[in-house]
Amino acid sequence: MKINIILPNSSIKKNGNKNTAKRYEKILKKLNHNVYFDDNAITDYDCVIVLHSWKCREYIKNFRKNYPKRFIITILTGTDIYKYQYTNPNEFNLSLELSDYLICLHALVKNDIPSKYLNKLIYIPQSSQIINKKIKNKKIKNIKNIKNIKNIKNIKKYITQDKFQICVIGHLREEKDPFRIVEAMKFVPQDSKIIIKHLGKALDKEYESKAKNYVQTNIRYQWLGELDHLDTIEILNNSNLMVISSIMEGGANVVSEALVHDIPIIASDISGNKGMLGLDYKGYFKTKNSKSLADLIIKAETDNEFLKELEKDCKKLSENYTLQKEIDNWNQLIKKIQN
Repeated sequence: MKINIILPNSSIKKNGNKNTAKRYEKILKKLNHNVYFDDNAITDYDCVIVLHSWKCREYIKNFRKNYPKRFIITILTGTDIYKYQYTNPNEFNLSLELSDYLICLHALVKNDIPSKYLNKLIYIPQSSQIINKKIKNKKIKNIKNIKNIKNIKNIKKYITQDKFQICVIGHLREEKDPFRIVEAMKFVPQDSKIIIKHLGKALDKEYESKAKNYVQTNIRYQWLGELDHLDTIEILNNSNLMVISSIMEGGANVVSEALVHDIPIIASDISGNKGMLGLDYKGYFKTKNSKSLADLIIKAETDNEFLKELEKDCKKLSENYTLQKEIDNWNQLIKKIQN
């Protein structure tokens, strides 16, 4: 089949949508399909996969008009489900009505969209592949590009063996509640060995200014900016814990990355996280609540049994996020379309 992948903000080099699109490309090529990245809705394809129902609404509308018998598969993102569904309901609903299939990335989306679309909804968990990069005291190769930590004289290395390292991975924007982790540090005891490594690009000057200010005022916090995937996985692998503090998620790929690398997770108690980690997972804190987050972080640092329990649960969950399972899910859907 000729399959076109559409994503918003295609000029941005690294973000969740682009990572997802590249993974879909590899999966579909492995299944012997021809894959394209073409923003032109005039071009005919057997099937289009659209990442973001609202931001790509014009493409969905125009492609359906031009090719009424072709297939549109729309990936529902966090902002689709938890933002634009309410702020722009007419456009949101039109995109879903025009789509043949809706792909959700966490198991609880079925509770969060109108029931009339459930017959189109298919749950395909995002996979992640294990990358064994766990090299102690190795400086990251592109350190010269990370200007925002140049004044932190007493932090010499990215990997610190005698600290309890927590990583936060995600671009700095409102939906991620990116500085919740820093606010939580106000409740951490002085003798704690916690350090924070925050990876992600500031998407505006305000977030960049805040991040730089936190770096200067909180000795535990390091903002490393945007790193390539291998360096990101290296920091993840060398962390004791990953924190995801988002106020909305459609199913974050960083969660599946942490799971397959056996890194325990502390997560905000939103549907997007619960739909990946399960309702009974012990590592949830109250969304936008710094004290609740701090309590869990301190417990993870000081209670080895609790940390091991999180590790055990994450290891078990990782079985749901293998590449082969995602390939099989996509193969099943494409065959359904072909028939």
